[in-house]
Amino acid sequence: MSSLFEGLSGLLNDVFGDPVQIETAASGVDIVQAVFRRDPVSVADDDGREFLIISPTLRMLKQDAQALAKDDLVHPPGAQSYAVVAKHLTNGNPAEDAFVYIQLEEAFL
Repeated sequence: MSSLFEGLSGLLNDVFGDPVQIETAASGVDIVQAVFRRDPVSVADDDGREFLIISPTLRMLKQDAQALAKDDLVHPPGAQSYAVVAKHLTNGNPAEDAFVYIQLEEAFL
């Protein structure tokens, strides 16, 4: 069933996302396309239970988020720097191009 929607997440990310600089301990500095939000976001876990993330988030493609780990830095355009707190797969979506929500906190550099 997910094959019907393959590629849709990438298209949405291209339309609504912005270039975001990420600094990972594993691969250094990189630029990815992602959607940064300061507003609360509702996310479902693998069992379908919804929870609310009230801290800033970054929504990005799963393949772009693989190298991100706790405390890596994120620099959205026109915003301050943030540190990664956790990764949440969006609604348990098994698609290769699924979105991941990255929970962030303010980084004091």
